[in-house]
Amino acid sequence: MRSLKILLLFLLLFSGCNKQQKSKTDVVPSISVDFAYSQPNLELNDIAKSISFIRLETNSDCLLRGISKVEIHDGRIYIFDSSYPGNLYCFDFHGKFMFKVGERGNGPGEYVSLLDFAVDIENKCLWLGDDAKKILKYDLYGIFLEQHITDFSIKNLCIIDAKEGLMAIRLGYYKDKDYSFIIYSMKEEKILYQKESENLNIIRTIATRVFSNSEERIVYT
Repeated sequence: MRSLKILLLFLLLFSGCNKQQKSKTDVVPSISVDFAYSQPNLELNDIAKSISFIRLETNSDCLLRGISKVEIHDGRIYIFDSSYPGNLYCFDFHGKFMFKVGERGNGPGEYVSLLDFAVDIENKCLWLGDDAKKILKYDLYGIFLEQHITDFSIKNLCIIDAKEGLMAIRLGYYKDKDYSFIIYSMKEEKILYQKESENLNIIRTIATRVFSNSEERIVYT
């Protein structure tokens, strides 16, 4: 009799678990993909007009270890090395090293932990995001212009409207607020919009680039 009660209890618990799992599964959206439109044999030649390989200069001033972002503008190649504390280097189209943007430190124009950068074509400058609650501005030749002290640490940044000074920023920390990203006004130095995070622990572990430009839209992954 005791064995029968234990068996019935086990069956009830098992049934309850199945119902709970089913209810969680039911709320997950389903995305249909039409593979008839896919191009599995797509090659680089199909999407690029020309392909060239540039051998980058290597010396004690530009030792690259972990390249995570590359931006090309006006004959210069800006390469971000995400290995701590993060460094931004500039090369020409012949691969010759031109300069390093900024230095590590706590003073004006210096960063503690550089995690991302953006080329501002409209204003002809570079924006650097420091995890130590600072946004730095340099010209395209690496000369320091100004800095903005913030209440939050910057993991990733993306320019939305250069004329209005609007920037999308993924936060690392902001007063214990669970925000995945914000829209920040550089002119007014305030948050205009914030998106709450469903799981801050997951958001904080993302180490890759999360913003990208898609025509006239900003894509956040």
